[in-house]
Amino acid sequence: MSNEMDGDYEPGGITMGPEERLEREIAKSKSLKVERLQLRDRISRLEEKVEALDRENSEMARKLAEQAIHSPQTKIEEASKEQTCGTGLANNWILGGMAILLIASVLLAVRWFLG
Repeated sequence: MSNEMDGDYEPGGITMGPEERLEREIAKSKSLKVERLQLRDRISRLEEKVEALDRENSEMARKLAEQAIHSPQTKIEEASKEQTCGTGLANNWILGGMAILLIASVLLAVRWFLG
């Protein structure tokens, strides 16, 4: 109720008439419309900026992928990975065979000592 009473007075304490209240509401409405238009403009500029950044990001990702494919360092790394994979498999067989021989020799030694 006090808010309604405060709205009926001008800053100097004089009671406003209906025309002054209408003018004040029109001014508020105009300022809100201007603010809304400014916000729409800002939103559209930000959306354009986001689209431009998305395009730039995808272009950089594409260039990075191309660079990774054509890079000599990448080819060297791929070759070393292939060698490591093949060597790793061979090393596993060698270690397995050595483990079997060690277990067999321990069993033979225990059998020889026991009897």
